[in-house]
Amino acid sequence: ERQRVSELIERAWAIICAVVSPALLERIGAAEIHVSRSTVRASQRGREIYIGPNTTLETILHEYGHHIETHGGLRVPASALAARTTRAFGMPKAPLRELTGNRAYGEQELAYPGGFISPYWSKSYARPIGLGLRATEQISMAFAYCISVQRARELFFADGDLFLRLMDVLGDGG
Repeated sequence: ERQRVSELIERAWAIICAVVSPALLERIGAAEIHVSRSTVRASQRGREIYIGPNTTLETILHEYGHHIETHGGLRVPASALAARTTRAFGMPKAPLRELTGNRAYGEQELAYPGGFISPYWSKSYARPIGLGLRATEQISMAFAYCISVQRARELFFADGDLFLRLMDVLGDGG
């Protein structure tokens, strides 16, 4: 189990180094990853990522997407926020559990209905990540598609605009 997770973390870092520009990598730095049996939902806080022992490569990349958005400078979260705002079409937030039909989401977890691959992509966070901006799911959800060329291609065909936005902010140092 420990070996499997270590290998996933190594694979995730190799993908990150292949996709993210050296300048942006230098700015964000590596996150400290904690693996715990008590971790039910993976999360990123500060410069730390928390995952469970049954994690997946997609989950690690997803949480690294939050790390990049949080520590990547102004352009990364501004681009993510712009993508979410544009696709929300001015609609008000709604409970994520109503938008998805998934009762596992808490009543306070909100998202924007609109032009998203799935409602979770538009989740709205209350906590600020700095620079007066709040976290989004745009970078993290898209970043999880970087596990393979085939998955990246799927994202491109599902939402080419978001894919190109992601590649732009990650590829030029944010």
